[in-house]
Amino acid sequence: MATVAQSPTKTKNQRPILRELKCPNCGSPIPQFTPDAQTLVCPKCNSAISETMEGLTHAPGSRVPNARIPIKIGQKITFDNIGYFVLGHVMYQGWDPEDTSDRWTWHEWQLGSDDGRLLWLSLDEHGLVLFNKWRSKVAFDPFSAMFIQLGEGVTVNIKERYPARIMGVAGELTWRAKRGDQLFMVEGRTKDKFYSIQVNDKEIEIHEGVRLSKEAVTAALGKEAGQEIEKMEGGLMQVVAILCIVFAVLGFVIALAATQSGELLRTETLDLYRGQESSFPITFYDQRPVLISVRSQTFMAENTFADVDVSVISPDDSETYVILQEFWHETGYDEGEFWREQQTAGQDAFVPFQTGQHMINLEMDIESQVEFLTVEVDLRTRHISSTWTFLYSAIVGVIGIALLYFSVGRK
Repeated sequence: MATVAQSPTKTKNQRPILRELKCPNCGSPIPQFTPDAQTLVCPKCNSAISETMEGLTHAPGSRVPNARIPIKIGQKITFDNIGYFVLGHVMYQGWDPEDTSDRWTWHEWQLGSDDGRLLWLSLDEHGLVLFNKWRSKVAFDPFSAMFIQLGEGVTVNIKERYPARIMGVAGELTWRAKRGDQLFMVEGRTKDKFYSIQVNDKEIEIHEGVRLSKEAVTAALGKEAGQEIEKMEGGLMQVVAILCIVFAVLGFVIALAATQSGELLRTETLDLYRGQESSFPITFYDQRPVLISVRSQTFMAENTFADVDVSVISPDDSETYVILQEFWHETGYDEGEFWREQQTAGQDAFVPFQTGQHMINLEMDIESQVEFLTVEVDLRTRHISSTWTFLYSAIVGVIGIALLYFSVGRK
């Protein structure tokens, strides 16, 4: 049976004990700190204690493994000048319903604040989030809803849904919980807030939380905890970096494929002489982009160049310059090592704003260092431009490499 203390006592952290119970399994004392406690765990045998009309009952439990950041039952923590007392600790395991081998764990601690609130501190692979209970003013179906409605016209998209179970319980909780209990998780987030919804067969609880910075964790839990948060942030940054690099490579491959996209209209081989023009006709039947590719078929002597202007003359005699193509063959020595570089091809897109017969005009610049070039010209219609895809790949790749550099530096 429960034994009530004659007068409220206090722990070493100055948290008043409402009453002290005796474990029905091993007889060890169990302090109770909040009047709303529905689950108490014996600190000695780990039994989950519940109080019923018939008295105290217990269920077998197991010790909760230590988290990456050690937070102990009874510990006093201060965030933003508000003191919190650690009441309970729960470890969860979630899994992908489509691939049950994909599993993960996270820890949560129930906190009592100096101002009388009950909150949750959650630790996953990315860091610590401090959650407050949040009440929805509208009906919400956790299994089918696409978003959480925060207020009139304000919503949060749901990011994840997955089943989970309790792997261990310690301390004191304001709800009944034991190892093996199953629940359903729904998660959403905005730029600066996280929303966690826990569903069991009796109730739905919605919590709104904010991520704690490394500085806040260091101030509250010490330097080692702050360093652990920094490692987690570095790990997340490394994952994002790798994803950026993967998408950059994918974008580059798509852009490379796009350079050969479209329907081949014509291939023409022309002999170009320095300072002279050469042209051929082509008829365009629509205003879709046309890719003009130019490739040199002539081997150029070492350390020479040739510039070729490619333009299109429309049916109204207006001329549009498409490419100033540079061909060159360079050699040299760098620190005693011989090197050779050549550029023999180039391309760009042209959009015909008129239909009908056009003239493709090529002219080798008078200042070119070769007298003669044979070039092959390809025209492809219905072409998909790769310029923006190449640009996207470059930007995302640079971001990925920078994030990878900084994440490795953190670690």
